[in-house]
Amino acid sequence: MEQASWVRLQNGSDIRGVAVAGIADQPVNLTAAHANSIGQAFAHWLVTIINH
Repeated sequence: MEQASWVRLQNGSDIRGVAVAGIADQPVNLTAAHANSIGQAFAHWLVTIINH
C-alpha cells in the first residue's frame, strides 16, 4: 500500500475516509486493505496494553 494513500486519510491524529460510494465529489478512498491494516494495528496495540 502506498504511503500517499495513507496521507490522504490522515486528519490530524484521526484517520478519516470515504468507505462507500454515493456522495457527490467524494471518491472512495478508505479501502478494505486500509480497514484491515487499521484493525490489525489496533489489535496489536490492544494486546500490548493488556499484556502489560
